[in-house]
Amino acid sequence: MKSLGRWLSIFFALLTLGLPVAAQVCAVPGKDGPVTTLNGVVNTYYPGTANALAGASTISVGTARGATALSTGDMVLIIQMQDGVSNASFTNNTTTYATGVGTAGTYEYGLVQAFGGGVVTLRTPLINSYRNAQTAGNARQTFQVVRVPQYSVATVPGANTVTPLIWDGTSGGIVAFDVAGLLTLSGTINASGYGFRGGAGRVYDGSGSNANTDVRFSSAQDNGATKGEGAAGSPRNTYASVGAVYTWAGTGGDFYPNGDNGYGAPGNAGGGGNDGDPGGNNENSGGGGGGNGGTGGHGGNTWSSNLDIGGRGGQAYSPAANRVIMGGGGGAGTSNNGGNNHASFSGASGGGLVLLRSAAVAGAGTVNAAGMNAPAPTATCCDDGGTGGGGGGSVVMLAVNSAGLSGIAVNARGGNGSPTPTGSGDHGPGGGGGGGVILSSGAVGGGSSVAGGARGAATWNATAGTDGVRNTAQAIAGGNGSLPGALC
Repeated sequence: MKSLGRWLSIFFALLTLGLPVAAQVCAVPGKDGPVTTLNGVVNTYYPGTANALAGASTISVGTARGATALSTGDMVLIIQMQDGVSNASFTNNTTTYATGVGTAGTYEYGLVQAFGGGVVTLRTPLINSYRNAQTAGNARQTFQVVRVPQYSVATVPGANTVTPLIWDGTSGGIVAFDVAGLLTLSGTINASGYGFRGGAGRVYDGSGSNANTDVRFSSAQDNGATKGEGAAGSPRNTYASVGAVYTWAGTGGDFYPNGDNGYGAPGNAGGGGNDGDPGGNNENSGGGGGGNGGTGGHGGNTWSSNLDIGGRGGQAYSPAANRVIMGGGGGAGTSNNGGNNHASFSGASGGGLVLLRSAAVAGAGTVNAAGMNAPAPTATCCDDGGTGGGGGGSVVMLAVNSAGLSGIAVNARGGNGSPTPTGSGDHGPGGGGGGGVILSSGAVGGGSSVAGGARGAATWNATAGTDGVRNTAQAIAGGNGSLPGALC
């Protein structure tokens, strides 16, 4: 009778929350046991390699990154990371350039029935469709499957920090776990700067034949600067703030349709600065900040000619219970003096994603998913354009008993744009990153923030990022697939 009473109480609790009792399934609550020293990377990441459409029960995935392989009974997060939709959205040479990101950010939880041969078989069919298309020069679509640990209880001690693996263009950037009982968070969960990457700084000598007002053009034009990475796609060359990783893939063709350079902002990524003189590339402007819940700030005007062609800020997107995105990367600033110090004129990375579900939360810890500040200029490096700050990331914290969330400080602010070093004249500073997103089932700590990042300097028309989105009335479960362990 005690067992029957327990299940009846759960049933009526689900009804009270308005959840579809029969439509959703549970994985194996507490499958990964109690953990009292949670630290480091806890997830395993599998990039999707083929389309997985709604109603399908199998997903083809690539090589995993992380320590624990998938097995029967595991919970997984399936999430569309990028969705450039079509090449047509990148065609416009106007303010309507690349304004949509399709289904990027759509996610659901699933239960693994079997795994082998690069195929994940789910117990129940997919609710949403997930698409993969990664041909250079065409609209980019990526999704990933993330193993989500299921703890009975979990503790992050004060000295410990849980992090994701860095986003590498196909997987990573996410911390996600499920706790059937109490989550005690005294330490830190940190996904700041683990999101979409900044545009890589490059030195150009000029000789471009494009107009200085073009919102997109090929890097082969030898002027301007690289756009950041975001939910609409990736440039060929990127800069990751975490670890200061400058990824140089060469000059063999751009990855964004119609070019990696130009001040237009693709989706929530910051635009790269344009130069006032494409033939000389010496009137440098600043890069735009990445966006998320808030819009990124735009980069400062060109030096000398004072043209308003700094990188535009990444666009803002409205989050939903089943849709959140990482912070967009900042755009690079134009450079003709930079030498080999690429970091000084690359855009900053956006914040990653943190998704936590539990029965209750205790402690006074911190969850960080902030965008990174743009790299500080080096006085001996270059008197060139500043760079855009990273957009704040997204944090989803859901608990059946949400009272304990008020002790947790959540930081999803945008990163600051960079100024320019003092030299022959101030060039355009970088725009600030837009604020991120906090979705929670109750009030979070008073020090929490989704503020936009500051502009690099109050000169040459650079602007700050706008504030993001904060919603503290989210239901703990809805139409997102597998139920939290706390409700099983």
